[in-house]
Amino acid sequence: MNVQFAEKDTFTVQEIWDFNRQASYHDVNWRYFQPHLQNAAAAQPTTSPAHDMTTLLVAWDGLETDDGQGMNNGPERLIFKTWLEEMYKLVLVPALPEAHKASYTNTGFATTTGPNPGSINLSMGTKVLLRALALEQSPDANRYNFFAQHPSSEVIQQALENTYQRLSTEHGADISNWKLSSSVHKFSDRNFTGTPQTTEGNTFSFTGYQNRGTENNRIVFLGDTVEFCDAMPPGQSGFIDRNGTKSPHYDDQLALYQNFGCKAVSTTVDDIKANTVDSTVLIVVN
Repeated sequence: MNVQFAEKDTFTVQEIWDFNRQASYHDVNWRYFQPHLQNAAAAQPTTSPAHDMTTLLVAWDGLETDDGQGMNNGPERLIFKTWLEEMYKLVLVPALPEAHKASYTNTGFATTTGPNPGSINLSMGTKVLLRALALEQSPDANRYNFFAQHPSSEVIQQALENTYQRLSTEHGADISNWKLSSSVHKFSDRNFTGTPQTTEGNTFSFTGYQNRGTENNRIVFLGDTVEFCDAMPPGQSGFIDRNGTKSPHYDDQLALYQNFGCKAVSTTVDDIKANTVDSTVLIVVN
């Protein structure tokens, strides 16, 4: 998101709101590895079998998009995920104890089932790999050098070759057919600790994982006035009565959230009265 702010000095409210859409679908690993892959592409012989694949990869914008049929729109995300896995194998796996290999070789990409907890950050393996690349540029005798035997430039190229061989074997020679299934954004029936937060199996989901807050609020101060809107999925009310009947507002903001909408919230007494559907008055009887 900081990159988007750097594009110019002033933005409209809608332009700032739209930052969320870009950030939600952007792969968290991509901006760190893109420069290394660009250097690898420049050094890669045009006769390399992996050349076309690498050229396609470095032109990627890092965003996951859906083709409308439940698959990613293009092969880039699959190529990048596979390359990252191959980097883990070449750099980290030889140095890792068996008990820790699974934890450090999981890329953490959003999947068809949706992650829970619901936020994606750099995986442990990626953090170690990035630290190793930085130490190669600024060596520290007190730290382990993952690239002591082979420089990172060679390892990155080897990982690209391995990626090409692996994906061409798994998906055929036509690179356009190399696609991941689109990820899923899931609202779980359990919270991030695994504790039930609603009735079992009462979940919601949609195609395309969005790495964002579980609700969004927008507040704009204009002189003496304020504009406020929000999106609070699945709905404004999570109430289910004793008979299992859900509030009419139980899931009324799911589509709003999915499409990066924002519903206006009344902020003045007059607006609140004008938009009131019903009201309840509590009378205290002594």
